[in-house]
Formats: sequence, structure tokens, C-alpha cells
Amino acid sequence: MSVLLKFKVSVAPFNGNETASAVSFPFKKIEISASTEAFDGSFKDLINTIAITAGFREDGSIKWKNSSRYKNPAGVLSGPSETSPCIWNKELKDRTYIIQFLRNGDNNEVIINATVSFQQGQNITPPEIEKQFTLLPGESEIALA
Repeated sequence: MSVLLKFKVSVAPFNGNETASAVSFPFKKIEISASTEAFDGSFKDLINTIAITAGFREDGSIKWKNSSRYKNPAGVLSGPSETSPCIWNKELKDRTYIIQFLRNGDNNEVIINATVSFQQGQNITPPEIEKQFTLLPGESEIALA
């Protein structure tokens, strides 16, 4: 069985709020676009949820983010105050999560923790798949399991 996650990581300069000041900030914006087609595949009836958290290394630790804005199936981005945990299930299978970080420095790596949980049978708790991986700017497809 394979559960495929798709990611696009982009890096862009961040100049702050356009109306606040013309002063240039030494930050960059890292944006991660994450989606899956696992609920449309041959194992869709076995999967309960797929959850991700994203983070980056800073000062010897990892700063994690487990919620983000999202695009609905029509491609409309949720409002700035409308965030959601980065979890797919049968009802939310078509969401694309947009995770953003402001970074200072040259490291563009992002770390993803992914967990796939499966449907539970009668008195049987199926195992979860957990995987951690590092992404660089560009497009990636990661197979879990």
C-alpha cells in the first residue's frame, strides 16, 4: 500500500506590510503547498486520516506549525483568520493546505511529520504510519508506506 503526499515549497522575499513602511525586512517567506489523492485511490476505504505538521530548524530546535490556511476544491484560499489543522479525511480530502513561515537566514529546508491512521476494525486497532522527512524548495511527492 502507498499513500502519496504532494508538496510544493517556494521561497520569496518578504518586504513586510506594504502599507506599514517602505523599510525592507531581512526576512523571506517560505510557503508549503500540501495535498493528497489518497482518498481517491485503491486504499481509500482503509484510511481514516492523514495529518501533517511542518517545521524548520532554528537555534538547535525545531519550530513546528500544525495548522494553516487552506484552499477548498474550487481553489479559493481561506481567510487569514480561518486556519485549520493540516488533516485530511474523507470529508476534507480535496483540501490543499498552505503553510507559511517567515525565516531569517539561508536555510530553506522544511521538515514534515506525517501520520496516516487507518480505519479500525472489530476490536482491532490497526497501526499508524509515521514518517519524518526534509524538503527543499521545489515540487516533491512522498510515498508513505
